[in-house]
Amino acid sequence: MRVLLLGEYSGVHTNLAMVLKELGHDVITVSDGDGFKSFPRDVDLSFSPWYKKLGISIILDWLGLKGTAHFFKRRKVLSNLNDIDVIQCINTASICSYSSLANYLVLKTIISSNPNAKVFLCALGDDRTWVNYCLNKKNKYSYFDRLKLNNIKNYLFSLKYLYAIGYKQLDQYVIEKSEAIIPGLLDYYNAYSDCKKVSNIIRIPISKEQHSNAYDVKKELENSSNKDKEIINVFHGWQIGKDLRKGNDVLDRVVKKIKEDHVREIEYNVIQNVPYNEYVRCFDKADIFLDQVYSYDRGVNAILGMANGKVVVSGFENEKSFDKPIGINAVPDESELYTSINELILNPVKLRNIKINAVEFIIKNHEPEKIAQEYLLLWGSK
Repeated sequence: MRVLLLGEYSGVHTNLAMVLKELGHDVITVSDGDGFKSFPRDVDLSFSPWYKKLGISIILDWLGLKGTAHFFKRRKVLSNLNDIDVIQCINTASICSYSSLANYLVLKTIISSNPNAKVFLCALGDDRTWVNYCLNKKNKYSYFDRLKLNNIKNYLFSLKYLYAIGYKQLDQYVIEKSEAIIPGLLDYYNAYSDCKKVSNIIRIPISKEQHSNAYDVKKELENSSNKDKEIINVFHGWQIGKDLRKGNDVLDRVVKKIKEDHVREIEYNVIQNVPYNEYVRCFDKADIFLDQVYSYDRGVNAILGMANGKVVVSGFENEKSFDKPIGINAVPDESELYTSINELILNPVKLRNIKINAVEFIIKNHEPEKIAQEYLLLWGSK
């Protein structure tokens, strides 16, 4: 099978492509590398516009024009991608450095060169359906709950999917062309639940190296002692610019309050906007991994934390479906968060058991070949 994976989301298509190739499939990745993360790709659509420092970028984005000139420079390369059986897009706006028109032209060009290809949409990241779902208060809580006039600039990236030029038409085009919409997280399954094309969730794949390492982590944890650790290490990855979205300030206040109240020594490390490899190295010694409070499921960072044997504080809203606790469900309630995190610090047996449960869950549910087979089965059924 010849597969074209369009767009990137924190390595999801990169990891999927590697496994599909090992299974004997011909795979082409087309993306901008997911911005500064710069994931590898076969066809590169990244560009650094001359107007970036002038503040014009956001205006062009809302006008739907950003990246259009760059698309025409790459159009010939895209039109030569032939004999594709499956085209899978991550997000309706697959290329995050392009706005609505350029994203439409990219997909239309690829489809025109491959009229018999099946198109699928992997729902991950902000899109029109998810933003609309959140703003209409269909969730118990969302990061839009803190949207106010004085902080609206922090929400412009998300709000463009509803109010900027061309995004409604782009959304309709991608959904119309798609055979199925494949949610990668519970958040997106909920948002697309009224759409007849939505499939079951296919979980986020980790790399084979990360999956293999999880076995070593599990063995090390099982051989460790249940005794109290002298110091509890709490890691907080804080992405500047996404503070409101992640609820970093909420988590920060809770941990600082616990430190003030606690007799036990707590080492609290806040890491902000560092390169990915350094980020992974920084949480290596952590016991508790603070991710975010407004998510209903685990994104890539939370999954990596679990794979490395950390107790992750993130979205575990579907925790009742698990046989045993695999993390701490984070909600935007400081009192509840305080109780949950403090209980872990006071109970070393519970802390160790959740670490082991988390790694076991990743080994069983995020195995890259298993997830690739789920995609292949779905693609083949349409």
